[in-house]
Amino acid sequence: MHEFSLAESLLKVALEEAEKHGASRILRIRVRAGKLMGVVPELLDFAVKSLSEGTIAEGAVLELEEVEFKGHCRNCGAHFSVEDFWEVCPRCGSDEIDISGGNEFDLIGLEIEEGEIEDGNKGCKEDP
Repeated sequence: MHEFSLAESLLKVALEEAEKHGASRILRIRVRAGKLMGVVPELLDFAVKSLSEGTIAEGAVLELEEVEFKGHCRNCGAHFSVEDFWEVCPRCGSDEIDISGGNEFDLIGLEIEEGEIEDGNKGCKEDP
């Protein structure tokens, strides 16, 4: 359940960016996550909702875009999307595959309301 640590990092960046742009509230958070990250969307959403309580991100909608990883066959040179680690080349059937991509986790957009940020409502919830 690494979604809480991902959510914590995501919220830190989102809140910093929102503050730079004078946001009073974050309405939507857009994220791109590679499938190799193994993110469970429901758990990430729950983690963001939990950690954003009391911040300007509370109630924000999380949009997650999953990015597949790619395979390159060393035998025939084919490039293709990979669904799992046990994939073989769809062209020649070789298991000599190099995997690339799919391990990103990026904040790609924020929808904000501009305005003043009230004191005590700027960052992630602190640990008790």
